[in-house]
Amino acid sequence: MGAERGPRATQPTGLTRSIRPTGRAQRTRPIRLIGTVACVATLLAPGAAAAAKGGSGSTDPGAIAGRTVISRGALVYTDYLYDAWGPDLDGNGNLPAFPSAPASQTSGDYRYPDGERYAGDAADLRELRLELTGKGLEGRVSLETMADPSVAIATVAIDSDGKASTGAGAWPDGANLTTPGADLFVTAWAGGARLTTTAGAVSSIPGGADVKKRRFDFRIPAKKLGKLAAKPSAWAGVGLASADGSGRYADPQTPGATAVWDLAFQGDETYVVPSSWGDQRQSAALASSDLASFAGKLKTKAMRGGRSTAPKLAPGYYNAVFRSASDYGEGISTVEESPFGGAAPEFLGRYQPYGLLIPEGFNPGKKTPLLIALHSLNRNHNQYRSVSPNFLTELGDERGSIIITPLARGADTWYLDSGFADTLEAWGDVSSGIAGIEADPDRTSLIGYSMGGYGTYKLGLLMPDRFARAVTYVGPPAFAAWFPPGLYIPDPAYQNSSLTNPLVPNALNLPYEINAGGQDTLVPPSGVKAQVASFAAAGDQYRFYFHPDATHYTFVIDDTWGHTQQWLGNARRVVNPRQVRYVRIPAFDLPDRGLHFDSAYWASGIELRDAAAPGASGSIDVTSRALAEPSGAIVDEGTTELPAGQSGGTAATVTGQHLAPGGKPKLSNGFEGTLANVGDLTLDGKRMALDLSGRVKGELTGDGRTTLRLRVPKSTPSLTAKLDGHTVKAKRRGRTVTFPLQLDAGSEHHLEIAPRGRK
Repeated sequence: MGAERGPRATQPTGLTRSIRPTGRAQRTRPIRLIGTVACVATLLAPGAAAAAKGGSGSTDPGAIAGRTVISRGALVYTDYLYDAWGPDLDGNGNLPAFPSAPASQTSGDYRYPDGERYAGDAADLRELRLELTGKGLEGRVSLETMADPSVAIATVAIDSDGKASTGAGAWPDGANLTTPGADLFVTAWAGGARLTTTAGAVSSIPGGADVKKRRFDFRIPAKKLGKLAAKPSAWAGVGLASADGSGRYADPQTPGATAVWDLAFQGDETYVVPSSWGDQRQSAALASSDLASFAGKLKTKAMRGGRSTAPKLAPGYYNAVFRSASDYGEGISTVEESPFGGAAPEFLGRYQPYGLLIPEGFNPGKKTPLLIALHSLNRNHNQYRSVSPNFLTELGDERGSIIITPLARGADTWYLDSGFADTLEAWGDVSSGIAGIEADPDRTSLIGYSMGGYGTYKLGLLMPDRFARAVTYVGPPAFAAWFPPGLYIPDPAYQNSSLTNPLVPNALNLPYEINAGGQDTLVPPSGVKAQVASFAAAGDQYRFYFHPDATHYTFVIDDTWGHTQQWLGNARRVVNPRQVRYVRIPAFDLPDRGLHFDSAYWASGIELRDAAAPGASGSIDVTSRALAEPSGAIVDEGTTELPAGQSGGTAATVTGQHLAPGGKPKLSNGFEGTLANVGDLTLDGKRMALDLSGRVKGELTGDGRTTLRLRVPKSTPSLTAKLDGHTVKAKRRGRTVTFPLQLDAGSEHHLEIAPRGRK
């Protein structure tokens, strides 16, 4: 079957440009909603870094967890988020208190008391800011969560003379930590702030809680600060406050251990299967009270001089932090919507993390491939670092590709709503130019495992023009299970926007690799096979690796990704294809977020004539005869049997089809298309390579009245049109010309567009 397929360009199409918080399927915790930020606009036009306000959207661009920068004289340290779990006293991983992520364990042993005052995250340091002014040392200890400021307390310790031998170092107020050399200690809590010296002198200093900004502020007056060494050391920690409001730490949950839950100046963290929240090194240090590697340096000359330093990232794995458009409230939700999860956010705060791999050979400022890797059910943004590190090596380092894994607002949000928006925001953040990263929008691909595989179907099929390649591993085509003809959807609100199978025709120009196991009891192979059959029937490019003996976990345990590495390669997305095919299903839109999936490539504004039915759909299949590429014929690759070892740990049957380059099609100044239940459609004449100074011929098949809008260059002359020989009243407004067309079913209609006055 021969599908004729455009030269590549750099202009992407976008979605409606606004992400606003949704009102659908929220958890019962109180929700606060805040407006749009610039990083979302950056996502929708990747590469437009100058349009973003400050990279990550936080106060300073390039918010990388564990890193310290100087920003206009202020020392700014960014901490890991959702890592405040205290010391690791038992040497084992511990299940989190929130039910959504039983497979994502913490190293720390402490757990928050029940209740909204603690919100499951009350001692979570987000940022420490210290600034030397004429009034002294001003500090801000910002928390991720502050539902009730009275339950948290923070300490900042300073070795003012830079000599480890002169300060006793014992933290006051029941913290039960020691940092040799420290001689000044600030304790900040809801009731104020005080300064304790190594000699035991205690005095009140200006300070207290700013609940709206979720932080403790303090100032050490200049006279009490005294003279500082050139680079004095500093430490900081956060814990739970005693209930009496005295400004002391609550008793530690394990007698004799530290009362501190979270530390600053953390540096690079380590990850293993039973530790995936960025607290392994920290919890070990809290358990041993050895904080030697958790000291920051106050570069007093740079701070007093108002200097700035940019973060420099060597190849390696990091957590990045961005300021989200949405603030859903405080802390971590413990409401479980269903055993499979659901759409509502679990991690509610304004700031959100994502995993970030900087590959070997990274060159700051140079366009670099980007792979968006979506995590599984019950996992988080550090999944691929903690569970399958070879994934990052083979698909990141060896390809020279950046990899990001969004938290997606939770371990079980299924990329339905809040998780979908979070993924877009993380993508926008890494595309905004943080730390010298310049993600190449033409070499951006998508991959996901299990629930992430569903996300890969959904994002790729709704936004096919944004990706070069897509890969799913044991991904269900629906939320949460599809076993044709059966469909299980835990939330009825997604009855018509769960199954991605009707969207498969959208992958015409986006090749998919699909991987599945015959012994998978979580994702029925029958649904995956039905999805593959739809790819084949649609004439899409795909490759299917079916492992009869593989379970749901085989691939991640094998941690071998060779054929996927080849599939992704250095592929570039098609931007202006000869043929555009798109199925529009309004039920997938997220209108409360301003997201309408009505565009692909040079076609946009696809609206249905009849959208009354809950699952209504419409489709377009339009070919520009003025474009030549991609062209050729879809070729069946047959069946290949791969023994174990050549495709992971189990044997595989491989099928697929690809576009075989063929002779160039005959070009002409026109287009042809089939429209089904489409009441409105916009085509970009320039991107279709149409010559609007001459006669343009269109051959259209439809099923009713359709408004065709043609976007034209500013210099285009006034246009006239005829449909089947009858004059069509063309109306121009700015760069858009509107043609009302009656495309009766059952026949092909002939449209001619020409400059006014041309015969």
